[in-house]
Amino acid sequence: MNVLKLGFIGCGGYAAHLIKRVWTLPRYATVAAVTSRKAKHSGAMACRERGIPVLPNVGELLAHAPGQCDVIVNPTPIHLHHPYTLQCLEAGFPVWMEKPPTGTIQELDELIAASREKNLPVQVCFNSIYGFAVQELKRDLVAGRYGKIHRIRSIAAWIRTDSYFSRNSWAGKVRFGDAWVLDGTINNPLAHVIANSLYFAAPEHHAMAEPESVQAELYHGHDIESEDTSSVRIRTVEGIEILSQFTLCPDTPITPTTVIETDEAEIIVTDMSKVHVKRRDGKSDSIESFKENRIEMFEELCLAHQGMAPYLCDAAMCRPFSVTINAAFDSSGRPAAIPEKHLKREPHDDSVKTVIEGVEDALQKAHEEGRLLSETGAPWARSSSPVKTAGYNSFPVNQELLAASA
Repeated sequence: MNVLKLGFIGCGGYAAHLIKRVWTLPRYATVAAVTSRKAKHSGAMACRERGIPVLPNVGELLAHAPGQCDVIVNPTPIHLHHPYTLQCLEAGFPVWMEKPPTGTIQELDELIAASREKNLPVQVCFNSIYGFAVQELKRDLVAGRYGKIHRIRSIAAWIRTDSYFSRNSWAGKVRFGDAWVLDGTINNPLAHVIANSLYFAAPEHHAMAEPESVQAELYHGHDIESEDTSSVRIRTVEGIEILSQFTLCPDTPITPTTVIETDEAEIIVTDMSKVHVKRRDGKSDSIESFKENRIEMFEELCLAHQGMAPYLCDAAMCRPFSVTINAAFDSSGRPAAIPEKHLKREPHDDSVKTVIEGVEDALQKAHEEGRLLSETGAPWARSSSPVKTAGYNSFPVNQELLAASA
């Protein structure tokens, strides 16, 4: 196997985390070049110390890349996934693009078309999909080892403080400039959980389940325009119900947990990396990933690029995810502000955390009963209508979103 030469768009923030992981995989890949708008940025200086060229922008990176880079890695903000990936494809380079794929389904469709036209792969870095435990479970589900899937339920609560939403100019936005970002639980930090659920629900290995309808309730406790708390119901064309209950405003965190209900078992996926199977006959199985999943992701991407393994998560496979997220915002309309009487704010880690009082209990109730928050009587919840997704190819449909972002 050849050592792949990777060009990175960016070298700070999340890009820096990925670069450091590549540095631990010298048999698989090397960082051949990066971009940085700030010459004295800590990430840029760390790369220069290793002799890695630091270019000022994507255009300069692509001009430098022929013969120097095999693949371009695009771990940029959501609104830059589409234009930068198109630019890389036009220059003749495959792309490994950070999740979520794009802000809108029409942008993703344009990337899929360009990828096919150029015959260049665009892989999406939903890193938990590449993990050993997820892949083992997917193989068992496709093989029918646990019988038919009936329902998939997920819950997660992560604390995100004011500093999280002030860390950049697009955090917590529905729209940033002319671009849709839809930043929030379902399209950013906890997007992995929804992507995994769609992945588990699909009858084929390299696929996500197609949604037939999406119903969503989106809320915010923080002073942001997008959502930090969500309750989503997906019905797939195969008849599987997928529910998710998320918040970034808990008093106490809840580890991401997915429950897959099948004919023969209840399968519990914890932290997107540990699988426990409770069979109806009383027997149990466990699967666990012992590597960090971004390490596993880079290993799998390097193998796939050289034809030694299948691609696990390309842009076309992610289309059901993007349809789901767009339809969720169309279903909910503008995310609803939680009334102040249900909120408390308190110091946390040199910042301030916002807590929706009782949100953990509300999410647990919805999770255990398989309902949306409004269906459980949460005092601040509001109902929504499902959006049918047949032929869905342009966001937004809900004109309220356009008016709110004008």
